[in-house]
This record gives sequence, structure tokens and C-alpha cells, in this order.
Amino acid sequence: MENVEIARLFNEYADLLEIRDENPFRVRSYRKAAQTVAGLSRPVAQLIAAGEDLTALPGIGSSMAAHLNEIVETGSLAALGQMGQEFPETLTELMRLETLGPKKARKLYEELGIASVSELARPLRTSAVPSPSQPSTCGVFCSPMLTS
Repeated sequence: MENVEIARLFNEYADLLEIRDENPFRVRSYRKAAQTVAGLSRPVAQLIAAGEDLTALPGIGSSMAAHLNEIVETGSLAALGQMGQEFPETLTELMRLETLGPKKARKLYEELGIASVSELARPLRTSAVPSPSQPSTCGVFCSPMLTS
């Protein structure tokens, strides 16, 4: 597995931790690990095969090193899969919108059942979700770029 793919898994996990309103330090640790892995000049799989100490890398502790080993061995992160059962995979894509962070994405999902950008676009076209000038009852402001 390529480093960029490993970094993507860590960032997805951090997104879901944010949506769950987990400890910000834990979220940051996954983001930092993703940044470290993405910036490596050698593949993580190669470092593991060479028996190198992953905890020597910035932002990589023993738990994160275990996650890296798991990802390289299995191609996935079990913790991400478990959390994926709690929230739809598409929920994190809402956070890519400029005006939506983890709290607003969670509110859209819990209060309106919206879990993806395409699901958000439909009610915007029919005015079921207010525009940015009209705050909704759940406190969510929607991006005007979705209504065009």
C-alpha cells in the first residue's frame, strides 16, 4: 500500500473522530501521523520490511506504529471499519465543503438524515434546507455553490 493511501486512511479516521467529537489531541495525532507518512521518502511497507523502528518517526508512537503495521499487512484499518458502521462512509465528504465542519456534518446526519453531498443537494434545490442567508433550525448553513 502506498504512503498516500495510508495517509488517506488516517485522515478519514481523524474525520470520523471529529464527527464523534472525540478528544482533539487524538484527532490531531492521526492528522500528524498522516502528514508524516505522506511526507516519507520511502514506503512504510519498505520501512517495516527492513525492521526499522517506526516510533522514531515524528508523531508515530507505539499505537500508531501498530496501526501502520496493520494497514501494511491487511490493507485496511479495523478501527476505521468499526467506526464506519456508526456513520455512513459518505458523511466525511460533507466536511470537504467549505462551510461544513464535523459538528455541522453530524447535525445534518442526525437531524435531517443527510449523509452525502448529493443528498444535501436535493433539499437545497427544493428549499427544504435553508440557504446561507436563512439559518436553519439545526444551525446549519449550506454552501451556495450546491444550489447552482
